Amino acid sequence: MTTKRTNKLNTAQSPTAAPLNIFADQPSAIQVGPYVTKFTLGVIEEDDSEFPRPVVTVAMPTVNLIRMVNDLQVIFSDPEFKKDSAKSLTSDVKKYFSSPGLSKTELSQQLVKRIPKAESSK
Repeated sequence: MTTKRTNKLNTAQSPTAAPLNIFADQPSAIQVGPYVTKFTLGVIEEDDSEFPRPVVTVAMPTVNLIRMVNDLQVIFSDPEFKKDSAKSLTSDVKKYFSSPGLSKTELSQQLVKRIPKAESSK
């Protein structure tokens, strides 16, 4: 008996398929091993949850994760990146959080007021 083999590719597994985009606020779990590291990313819910709600877990070789972290450190240390990021963030703060004519100090104070205060543990 012979079996017919199909050549149809699952688009989620196809190397030519577009990568999946997932939004996450912060890591919610990390499992580090000598060969593979798993990290889970989550979103912050507006329901008084203590931890972010997990949305995806990524498993990758630990060595490659270390390389990625090093690459990110290089990117974030670049003076041009810092300058462009500061400029963009300042523009967004002015656009979304300020009134016309406020100084940088007043803008900072206004932004700090909008940051939720962490509850003290009892």
